[in-house]
Amino acid sequence: MRRSVVPLFAAATLLAQSPAPDSVFKVSVDLVQVDAVVTDSQGHHVAGLKPEDFQILEDGKPQKITAFSYAQQNLTPGPVDRKPIPRASASIEPPSVPSHGVQPDSVHRTIVLIADDLALAAEDVPAAKKAMKNFVDREMQPGDLISVMTTSGGMGITAQLTNDRRQIDATIDRIHWSTGRTGLTWYQPVHDIDAATKYENESNARLDANRKPFLTAVGTLATIAYAIDGLREMPGRKAIALLSDGFLESPAKIVELANRASVTVYTLDPRGVPAFNLSAVDNCACGKNPLAVDAHETQRKRDYRATQQGLEQLARGTGGIFFHDDNDLTEGMVSAMADMDGYYLLGYQPHREAFEAIRGKLQFHKLEIKILRPGLQVRSRNGFVGTPDSSVQGSRQPSGRDALRNALLSPFQANGFPVRLSAFYSASRDRQPVLRAMLAIDAHELHFKDAPDGKKQLGLDIVAAAYDGAKPVASSDKTFSTELTESEVNQLIASGLVYNMDIAIPKPGGYQFRVAIRDANSEQIGSATTFVEIPDFNRRAMELSSILLSDSDAARNEGLARAGVLGPGSPVTRAFGSGAAVTWDCDVFGAAGNPQIEMSINLFRGRESIFTGHPISAPAGKKGAPVHLNGQVKLPDSLPAGDYALELLVHDGGKSATQWTDFVIVK
Repeated sequence: MRRSVVPLFAAATLLAQSPAPDSVFKVSVDLVQVDAVVTDSQGHHVAGLKPEDFQILEDGKPQKITAFSYAQQNLTPGPVDRKPIPRASASIEPPSVPSHGVQPDSVHRTIVLIADDLALAAEDVPAAKKAMKNFVDREMQPGDLISVMTTSGGMGITAQLTNDRRQIDATIDRIHWSTGRTGLTWYQPVHDIDAATKYENESNARLDANRKPFLTAVGTLATIAYAIDGLREMPGRKAIALLSDGFLESPAKIVELANRASVTVYTLDPRGVPAFNLSAVDNCACGKNPLAVDAHETQRKRDYRATQQGLEQLARGTGGIFFHDDNDLTEGMVSAMADMDGYYLLGYQPHREAFEAIRGKLQFHKLEIKILRPGLQVRSRNGFVGTPDSSVQGSRQPSGRDALRNALLSPFQANGFPVRLSAFYSASRDRQPVLRAMLAIDAHELHFKDAPDGKKQLGLDIVAAAYDGAKPVASSDKTFSTELTESEVNQLIASGLVYNMDIAIPKPGGYQFRVAIRDANSEQIGSATTFVEIPDFNRRAMELSSILLSDSDAARNEGLARAGVLGPGSPVTRAFGSGAAVTWDCDVFGAAGNPQIEMSINLFRGRESIFTGHPISAPAGKKGAPVHLNGQVKLPDSLPAGDYALELLVHDGGKSATQWTDFVIVK
């Protein structure tokens, strides 16, 4: 097939991002540093205060402030504009470029959204999902990393820090009511008719007394602890937003974990403004007894307030906000996350006895921050246990295959060495979806062991899995081993190692695809993740495979490799030099009986359309068979460095389809 050469011309600018600050809560024998948020009567952040405006109390005793600063997050002001760009030729809005992994030096906020589906009543799940989606769509900023988790199992499976809205939205869509601590309503409907039902109620109460604390411990609190542990090494402002109908158990240990990891927990109760009166869901023989009705409604109110205590303690103890008794859950989440924008860092020299054990037990020390200016409020963490950070961080870490599996299941990216992952989908001859994973591994951090004949040996353990929500649907476990000459090692270090694997997927749908790689010589681990939405290739509608982009110019790619670009010109990184003639390939499924396909290429930089191609006819394909399309896109030298998106539009009679992929231009 002939290749179509498309000339392009555009201009754009690069956006600079500010580095993120270090950890905000520290405990050592030389310094206790704590963060504090100061607001006025309207809830607005107050900057410009001085050390003399604050007082720090440890166990009620004033401390001398020896360190003081104010941190202002450099966020893009206002919500992100999500309005589609009007285009007559395209059927979808141009995509946002997905995240290429966690980049700590450009992160402003790291946020984990946890839907406590073990404690969310069925009637509260829609409101919780809506609030999460509204926050992501309206308030997520370029410097944000967001992860979504649930508490009903599969911890770490549905969670991955990303700024890819496709992945976040797909994960939120999968949240549903689970059989847990709460039923269809947040309260247990009254079932009080006769002596038999009274006995049944007492039996159920005894069962719940044993069951609910267990589900809270192994579900809600364990999930929060897992998220905190993953956030521990992230820089700057870190937060968890927990949407839950509440729990009775004390979160004191979780508060300590969160404070150690500098994580602020915001809790949101989606029940809104509650009604405590008996309704149609209640089955009660007390209708003619006002005192009995009042007793049931009073008990319901007590139960409601009791379940809020854990949420309030969790937020207050970590310096967060408890949002409750309000039907505007979206506004509550937006306000909570905006609370991360600015904060004070206050430090003091602790007394040595704060780290001494009493009868073999380290003591909890209460912290209280007071603001001395009238009309202002301050929120901060409530204290610490007298263990220096170095002791907390010195716990034994798993190694070998256990560490590799943990990295695969973790919601956060392992950074032993850089790994880039791209997942491309197509279909086999029988139209079953196939996922091809392409990895680009930065070999600078790999270790090469001496082998016979003066060669160097490299060994990698590679595990990969595709997840449908919390369920793994396909996996691969491989070992890669090779011996290289010194020149081959140098070439590999310069260009990076590209590795491919194919995995059969059982059905269409949205999948998280994860990979973790262990260097057998050094035991360092790198990991990566991506999200892919695989269409149904057996539908009568026309569908497209993923688009593969590549540049075969060896000289240009070698120059980029010498400049430090990982895997230049390859489909996995899609990093191309200015002036590259980029080859693209795509398969068309479900075309008309005698396909006469027209195709066109569009190019975007961010949301800006910088090139719209004219339709080009493709040669006719065979009836019923996939049609392979390919061509070239000439990138002129005038294109600035940065992220781009290429869109392919395909028409065949009354059918049409569109596909896109992102790439980067490197000067």
